[in-house]
Amino acid sequence: MAHRKLQQEVDRVFKKINEGLEIFNSYYERHESCTNNPSQKDKLESDLKREVKKLQRLREQIKSWQSSPDIKDKDSLLDYRRSVEIAMEKYKAVEKASKEKAY
Repeated sequence: MAHRKLQQEVDRVFKKINEGLEIFNSYYERHESCTNNPSQKDKLESDLKREVKKLQRLREQIKSWQSSPDIKDKDSLLDYRRSVEIAMEKYKAVEKASKEKAY
């Protein structure tokens, strides 16, 4: 019973990550195509930051599961963790470019 409950929790987190990545990627695409509207770009950057923070919290949950002996399928955990880390890297690049432009 406990195993099924844990699996449901894992599935719920995977679903949240998928939704979060979808939102993040749509903001990211809009940010990349936004050229001449600085206030729009700033808003998209803060939206990206908010989404990446949510994804990071979910990633922390995955990291704790990766060290848990109760979960057998560690491959999908690694895949989801990696997809969150890719979004984090994208955001880091956006943030860096934004700071470079400010100076």
